Amino acid sequence: MEIASAIYLRMSKQKDVTRKQIVEQFVTEAKLSAAGASTYYQLVKAKLG
Repeated sequence: MEIASAIYLRMSKQKDVTRKQIVEQFVTEAKLSAAGASTYYQLVKAKLG
């Protein structure tokens, strides 16, 4: 969760970044499955806004 939060914060500061791009980074950097990355995206977005 910490890695996903850090990725989300870093990428959300970039202009025009999409949900798909963030989820792909979760898969690449955090070694999550596609389904897991999608779930983590929702959790992190709800937590961090």
